[in-house]
Amino acid sequence: MHTRLVVALFVVVALAGCRREGDENLGLASRRRAAAVDVRALDRPGELEKALALPSTEVEKGLGAHRLAASTKLALSAGTFSDTLEETFHLELDGKGGVHLLRENSHGTGNEAIAAGGQLYVRPRYGRFVRRAPEGDEVERLRDETQGLGAGYLAVLGRFATRTDGGAGDFHGRPVRKVTLALAATPGPFEDADPAHAWRKTIEVSALEGEVWIDAATGAPLHATLEAKYKGLRDGKPIAVALHHQADVEAIGAVAPIAAPADALPSPARARPLLDKQALLEGLAPGVNKKAAEER
Repeated sequence: MHTRLVVALFVVVALAGCRREGDENLGLASRRRAAAVDVRALDRPGELEKALALPSTEVEKGLGAHRLAASTKLALSAGTFSDTLEETFHLELDGKGGVHLLRENSHGTGNEAIAAGGQLYVRPRYGRFVRRAPEGDEVERLRDETQGLGAGYLAVLGRFATRTDGGAGDFHGRPVRKVTLALAATPGPFEDADPAHAWRKTIEVSALEGEVWIDAATGAPLHATLEAKYKGLRDGKPIAVALHHQADVEAIGAVAPIAAPADALPSPARARPLLDKQALLEGLAPGVNKKAAEER
């Protein structure tokens, strides 16, 4: 039972947990700076990664209001244990600063966030929204978690993939360039110096295929699929993974303004009765030492 819990926790944390810079999580992307995308050279190593790694704010600048719907299914096995996690992601942008994110998974957890009017409203899957001020670039980082899913997986598997120019196409009236992915006969060299990514050097890929459609005008990814089977060592233990990922941009220019939820709770604050009393009695009652109250 202990092993089952450990592996199950590993699956959830690996896919839905920390996404800070330097963290390892089976391929989910950390935040990156925007880089110019050459849509005429998407079959060149590294160019497709640039498009998939565009920050959500840059994609919104190019496309305007839109929705991004993504799903990931990851089956993991380690020794005699196996588990599957399916996640769905929805990122909605109204082009006026409003943001709506929803993430749910087959393990019964998830979260939702709304940014509107300079405030951030967050809740767990079955909880109430809580209102608070966003911390730093928190909203941008939350957006990039969904926007960068494909980039994260390609960061792990890209050296095993060939890229072929699939030619021009059309996506809901927008010109696109298509790129097809297939398993390379020989993987590229491992060139990742991050110690947290050392396990990637042990990866062996047995199957890989996919397709990505890039907006010809902005370099933004509009459609992506990726399927792969690979194995490697994590903490010295063998682990096998089967991945299916898909992402699609929807409703370009047709997203209604995003409003704050009406039933949000205020952000909880720690009660400070001594300081509150001091503030009320300041100048009215002698014998109360402010510094002593603050230290308490």
